[in-house]
Amino acid sequence: MADHSEETEEKSRACSHLHRKYNPFLCIPDATLAIILAFAAPPTERAHLLCHRLASTCVAMHVSVESGLHDTWSAILADDYGGANRGNDGGRRSKRLRHSPKSAVEASHRLVLDRTAVAHFAITEMAHSSRTSLSVARLRWCLREYGPNIRINHRVEIGGTFLVEICRARNVTERVVLACVRELVEYHGANVNLAAAPETRARRFRGASMMSSSQLEVEGGLTPLCIASARGMPSVVKYLLCVGASPQVAGTGRFRLFTKSTKSISGTFRPIQFSQAMKEAEIAHGAKESVLKDLNKCIKLLRTNMEGAANSLALSHH
Repeated sequence: MADHSEETEEKSRACSHLHRKYNPFLCIPDATLAIILAFAAPPTERAHLLCHRLASTCVAMHVSVESGLHDTWSAILADDYGGANRGNDGGRRSKRLRHSPKSAVEASHRLVLDRTAVAHFAITEMAHSSRTSLSVARLRWCLREYGPNIRINHRVEIGGTFLVEICRARNVTERVVLACVRELVEYHGANVNLAAAPETRARRFRGASMMSSSQLEVEGGLTPLCIASARGMPSVVKYLLCVGASPQVAGTGRFRLFTKSTKSISGTFRPIQFSQAMKEAEIAHGAKESVLKDLNKCIKLLRTNMEGAANSLALSHH
C-alpha cells in the first residue's frame, strides 16, 4: 500500500514537472505574471485573458487560475477595480470563495458591467432627448457618476457603444458632437473603429443578462465614421480620420433624410458610400445647398484619406 502511495506521488511530481516544462507561465511568480497581464491587456480585460486564454493552455494552469495565483488576482483587483469588492451581494457562498481574491474580482467585474450598462443607457437618453440634450458637461458628469471603471470599449447587452451613441445624438449641434467624441477618445481611450452590433441582431440580445462581450462580436454594425459620414458632419469625420478611423470598414444601417424625414436610405456601405447615397437621395428630394455642402465635405475628406492611404501603400511596395 505504501509502495502504491509513493508511486502515485512520484507520478504526480513528474506530471507537475512536465506541465511546468511545457507551460512557462506556471514557473512565473504571481507578481511577475500580474505585470505581464498589465501589458498584455487593458484594465478590466486582464481577468478575461487569465481565465479564458491562459487557463486553457493546460490542466495545471487551469487549476492554478481557479484555486491559486492569489497575488495575481489581488493585483488585478487593486489595479483594475480599485481593490474593493463592492459587488459582493452577500449570497450563500463558502467563506473560502467569499474572501478569495478571484471571487472578489468576479463580483467587482459584474458591478463594472452593470454600471457600464447604466451609464450607456443614461448617455443614450441624453443623446435623443430634447429636454436634457447631450453636452460635454453632462457626459463628464455621467462618466464620473457611474465610474471610475466604466468599460468605454465594451458593447452593452443591446449591442451599442458609447462612441456610436454620441455620433447618433439628436437635438445638438455638430460642434457638441465633436466635443463629446474628443472627450471619449482623448480622455477615456474610446476605440474609433469599434462598431455597434446591427440593430436586428442587437434586439435579440435584449434581456440576455449573462451575454459576454465576445458573443456581441458580430460584423456589420455601424462604426462612428459611418454614422458621421451619413449624417454629414465633416468636422467629426475629419477628427475621426485623424485619430485612426478606417474609411474601409463597411456598416449596415438606415438613415433618415434631412430634406424629408419620412424617407431614408438603408444598406451596407463604407463611409464614403453612405455620404454619396445620402447626397443622391437628398438631391432627389430637393435638398438645400447647405445639406449638400456638408455631405460634399465629408466625401472630399474620405476620398482624400483613401487616396493618401493607397499612395502610401504603393510607395511601400516599391
